[in-house]
Amino acid sequence: MNDHQNMASPMISQPRIVIVMHSVLNLKFFWVPILESMATEFDVVLYIRNDAPEILKQLDLPCRVVFIPIERQIAPWKDLRALFAIWRQLRLDQPDLLQTVTPKAGLLGMLAGRAAGVPIRVHTFQGQVWATASGLKRTIFRLIDTFIAQLSTTILADSRTQLDFLREEGVLRSSKCRVLGSGSISGVDLERFNHNMPEDPALRADLGLTDDAFVFLYVGRLQRDKGLHVLADAYADVLARATRPTRLVVVGPDEENIGPALEEKLGDALVLRPYTSRPQDYLRLADAAVLPSFREGFGSSLIEAAAMRLPSVASRIYGINCAVIEGETGLLFEAGNAGEMASAMLRLINDPTEYDRLADKALDRVKREFDQRVVVSNLMDFYLGELAGRGKVT
Repeated sequence: MNDHQNMASPMISQPRIVIVMHSVLNLKFFWVPILESMATEFDVVLYIRNDAPEILKQLDLPCRVVFIPIERQIAPWKDLRALFAIWRQLRLDQPDLLQTVTPKAGLLGMLAGRAAGVPIRVHTFQGQVWATASGLKRTIFRLIDTFIAQLSTTILADSRTQLDFLREEGVLRSSKCRVLGSGSISGVDLERFNHNMPEDPALRADLGLTDDAFVFLYVGRLQRDKGLHVLADAYADVLARATRPTRLVVVGPDEENIGPALEEKLGDALVLRPYTSRPQDYLRLADAAVLPSFREGFGSSLIEAAAMRLPSVASRIYGINCAVIEGETGLLFEAGNAGEMASAMLRLINDPTEYDRLADKALDRVKREFDQRVVVSNLMDFYLGELAGRGKVT
């Protein structure tokens, strides 16, 4: 990763693309393979908040990085300073295309990009924080997404049903919006998430998993919007009705101190672990993935599970219903309905034939539609097409 630069780079022949985002974790989980591919065709500059310097340093990014103090929450004076910083840097860098990700980076980046005269302005929606909100909060954040869409020249969404939701809500009112391929931001690295990889016996022992236990796995942030309370109620029902041993493993940062309530309800049947950089090791020990979320842009953890030949039990909401084909690659239930979720989980435990059918279909689909090389190539083709339309590439 190059040092932070506050000056314009020398003139080069490659088209220049600036990417604006506020979260290093979003970068790590989704955008690193995209940046690596982009760097082969474009001069790439990343504007980002340095909120996790240790992680950012480990990534060794193939592009110039400019640190911009973009706050996640609304902070008027800090937001104005960040807006000015982005505008000033864009005036220096003079990109051919601006790509923004996440709501705050989208709002500030699109405002600055429009003011700086960036000709191609692309925003990617990865889910809506206001989808489960109500009242003034929903109104404000919905208007922010609407404003971002109006300032963009093209909108991308990471799932078709998310795009439908945005249209139904009046956020998108033009034809300048697209989903590339079958969706997803960067697909799945099928070499990393390989169902034939050997399992880690030390991890199995650490988790206390017996060979005969049916293991459900949740990987993600511990937040109420992720439906962990629904999962706890559903799994308590599963424990009471299951005819074979079962365990629930929950892996991820506890952002809302949910863990203690889960442990109190489920006791030793629950295994909690913090953030991991190797979810594939946990997936290799699991039998099924669970995602009881109330809002998702897509559900990337579910296609990672599919690559490990795991079916999913997940909420029937926009985004997730593109990552999982109901009854074919997994089982879906009404969001918030713990009874229906428990029934789906028990179905996987009690019907080995159905389990194998879903697992095989999940693996086949992820190989066919979500191979990272294909998904990233689709995005590269999109950028090249946008730039060619403006005469920036031939």
